Amino acid sequence: MREARRSLTPTLTAAFTGLLVLATILLILVGAIQYWLSRDTARRQLRAYVGFESGKIWIGAKWGPSPVAHIQLKNFGLTPATDVIHRAAMVVTNPAEPSLNPLVARPTEGVMVVSPAQPVYKRVQLLDAAEKVRAMTEDERTSLNRGKHILVYGLVTYRDAFGKRRTTRYRLLHSSFIPFTEPTDEGVDLAYCAYWNYAE
Repeated sequence: MREARRSLTPTLTAAFTGLLVLATILLILVGAIQYWLSRDTARRQLRAYVGFESGKIWIGAKWGPSPVAHIQLKNFGLTPATDVIHRAAMVVTNPAEPSLNPLVARPTEGVMVVSPAQPVYKRVQLLDAAEKVRAMTEDERTSLNRGKHILVYGLVTYRDAFGKRRTTRYRLLHSSFIPFTEPTDEGVDLAYCAYWNYAE
């Protein structure tokens, strides 16, 4: 009987040791998973979120030959956004099948740092091929009454506090019942288009 117990002791010890090793490995895995999940949550809570906040457009001879749009972005996050570049353009087009020029870097556009809760603004107008402000053509003016709209679209790139490159895109249109020829001192709100709006 004693011999049987003695022969079982090493087997039980080995099995118990194996179970302890397995439990330790499982605890290490659970700890690693919790670490990665909590790190990801912390990054989501602490990073910068630069997004569209509002947009207005001013139309009429008082404001010059081109409509004038002011786009307001804001950092909705808790840390600064760095290397912020905001590119935007205005076109007169059919919003269902828009004909959009590519957004290119311009020498006048600087790189910004946007602090938490800080708003930033951009003035957008119709430009010609030489990047100069241009007047609306007569065809563009008359087409506004035949299904076309003034479309303002933009792309914002920035880097968050963790060094990751982020992107925000927006597409807005002038769809107001105020006649196009009527000056609007207070401006008209730009409406969201159904597509292309995206904040990472």
